[in-house]
Amino acid sequence: MCILYYFICHEIFIILIGYISKIVDINHACDINEIFDAISYKKGASVIQMLQSYLGAECFQKALACYIKRFACSNARTEDLWQVLEEESGEPVKMIMTSWTRQMGYPVIDVKFTGHDLQFEQVLH
Repeated sequence: MCILYYFICHEIFIILIGYISKIVDINHACDINEIFDAISYKKGASVIQMLQSYLGAECFQKALACYIKRFACSNARTEDLWQVLEEESGEPVKMIMTSWTRQMGYPVIDVKFTGHDLQFEQVLH
């Protein structure tokens, strides 16, 4: 189970790397080390934490356990993870994660205070 968990975590991180514009196939364990750096792990961990916060820790962990069990003796694709998370949570995980992981850049929110009003502007960099 630990080895399977290791590969699932790395698959999640592959999905979440913002500067890679497509999903990267991992065919051998040594391939993992070639595409990751500290930024990749920190960014991936942040997005996973946001997804867990959105779904709730208990739901997220239950869904991951279901995913691990369902694909324990087979191959899985990114869509399989989103599907299980969606089934277990009832939330539109695929739509959310596609938006979070496929859009290049990062959002910057500018807040201006004018009198008693707040004005928000979001720009994608």
